Amino acid sequence: MIARLTSLALASIVCSAPGIAQDAERAPLWGGVYLSAGFTPDPYEFDLVAGGPVHSGRAVRSSCPGNITDEPSVEIYYNAGSFPLIFSAFSGIDATLVILGPDNVWHCDDDSGHGTNPRIEFNRPHSGSYLIWVGSYAANTQAPAVLKVSEIAR
Repeated sequence: MIARLTSLALASIVCSAPGIAQDAERAPLWGGVYLSAGFTPDPYEFDLVAGGPVHSGRAVRSSCPGNITDEPSVEIYYNAGSFPLIFSAFSGIDATLVILGPDNVWHCDDDSGHGTNPRIEFNRPHSGSYLIWVGSYAANTQAPAVLKVSEIAR
């Protein structure tokens, strides 16, 4: 799978979020991909299932809404350029996003996209591994979803 030894080593040393239950060493449930600035197609899409048994607010931090799996949904290894990097999820349920960036900072969102869809934008993204969890706002709810990765603000 995608090599993330440096990122994982740093995460185990410097990650300061208390009580993190998410397992960055587990293989992503829905795969991974290497993308470089200027990638095509844009957006790059993953079909997956949103939701899981772990409450993000207890696993990552209290301000992180939703319910996710222990394993990441997807891993993106990104070689940054001058473009922003935008993650958004679309589903028939109220989806959420949790991302552990290559700088070992957690990012969470519920409704910054269209309607009840989440969106997280990195205006100056770092190169490296982005571990992404696509969750559901409601507990015990799972549904098909699409994760879109883009460099174009829409």
